[in-house]
Amino acid sequence: MRLDRDPLAERILEAAIAEAEMVGWRNVRLHRVAVTLGIEMRDVGARFRDADALADAWFERALMAVLAVADEDLAQQPVRERLSTLLWRWFETLGPPRTVTVGVLSAKLWPFHPHHLVPMGFKLSRVLPAVRDGAPV
Repeated sequence: MRLDRDPLAERILEAAIAEAEMVGWRNVRLHRVAVTLGIEMRDVGARFRDADALADAWFERALMAVLAVADEDLAQQPVRERLSTLLWRWFETLGPPRTVTVGVLSAKLWPFHPHHLVPMGFKLSRVLPAVRDGAPV
């Protein structure tokens, strides 16, 4: 789900993050998000199959923030500063609701859900190539 192409998906993610700040990630319910936004559950379901898909969108947003910085002119900065700029953008994007990010990671790392855990590794591994490509030596 490309959030930048779907404003409703962005609103759904924001509402889910806000709910997670109040009740914790494991207690986020898509139907409450729909009620909060005054939309139909089918509108939520058309964009996110479950809370795990919301979690993926949360990390995708951070990756897009890194890629946006990589598109800026970083060439005049030393490599170390470029790397720092790119990594900090990722952390800052995920940072404000730290408890939410921790909750998302905790839910994905639950050993009885390898179907969440394994894809998370692949998705998070996209950050390092984005940083490497954004700060070439």
